[in-house]
Amino acid sequence: MLLGFIVSPSRLRFESATSQNLTVTNGAKDPARFEVYADEYEKSFAIEPMRFDLAPNKSQIVSVKSKSEATVATNISIVSKANGAESIAFQTGIKIPVSVVQPLTSNLTASIGTTATWLIAIVLIGSVLLVWRSQRRRTG
Repeated sequence: MLLGFIVSPSRLRFESATSQNLTVTNGAKDPARFEVYADEYEKSFAIEPMRFDLAPNKSQIVSVKSKSEATVATNISIVSKANGAESIAFQTGIKIPVSVVQPLTSNLTASIGTTATWLIAIVLIGSVLLVWRSQRRRTG
């Protein structure tokens, strides 16, 4: 009796893509019921389908979408339980590392935008003060 299942790829890393797929293959001789979930930051990911049944040697594509606006790291757990009438009751699982990395450019762009606004304000204030000072010298 072959126990187990295969998941590929072995890790997910979200940088620019917001959606990636996992392929789950039932390598057992019995049908199995699967459940897929994020160990932490559950609200940062949309997983579809979260539950499904697979016949022996059949595969299911699972879509994992990142909804996170922050950098996070956790695991996606895939748990299988044999559900055949004559199968031994067992449960097994695999953890797939998943990380969401927000690009530095978005944070950098925001910082540059804020810095540029302050620089413009300082230049304008400096210009107003210079004009005011030069007019004061002429009248005084």
